[in-house]
Amino acid sequence: MARRDDRQELLEAGNGQFQIPTHGCVAGADQQSLGGAAGPFEVRPPRLDLSPGVPPVTGDSVQLQQVILNLMLNAFSAMSGTGLDDSRCLVVRTHSIDESNVLVEVQDSGVGIAAEDLESIFDPFITTKPDGLGMGLSICRSIVERHGGKISAANNPDCGATFSITLPAAR
Repeated sequence: MARRDDRQELLEAGNGQFQIPTHGCVAGADQQSLGGAAGPFEVRPPRLDLSPGVPPVTGDSVQLQQVILNLMLNAFSAMSGTGLDDSRCLVVRTHSIDESNVLVEVQDSGVGIAAEDLESIFDPFITTKPDGLGMGLSICRSIVERHGGKISAANNPDCGATFSITLPAAR
């Protein structure tokens, strides 16, 4: 798990189109989510499982942080529907798939995604939230695809869902 100093260093990796540490995208989103004293993760902060040696990706760090932050906020919303504060668990992972690709996963222990919604969850104006606009995941997909990546969602075997982002590693 990254220390606070490490997170700040990763955040300062820059803004713009250039190589950024994959951990910087995750740490930046994590820092934003934990910024306020009464943030959405005050029951249990997200667990970061950042594999060592994950190569950087090329892209806009602010946009990639926004994708991860949106997925984390959606996860919290899904977990609030369980009513079980002690069992809530949000994990953000990074892995090297191979020399050319990086995987970022956001896994929650929420209510999961209805099977009929899995096919259309990234389409514009599709929402499962009573007050949702249906734009968040659509924008996430657009950002990820603009960075040469893919995003998908699947239900976990026990409970909750995992969103997986595959991005090309910087060359």
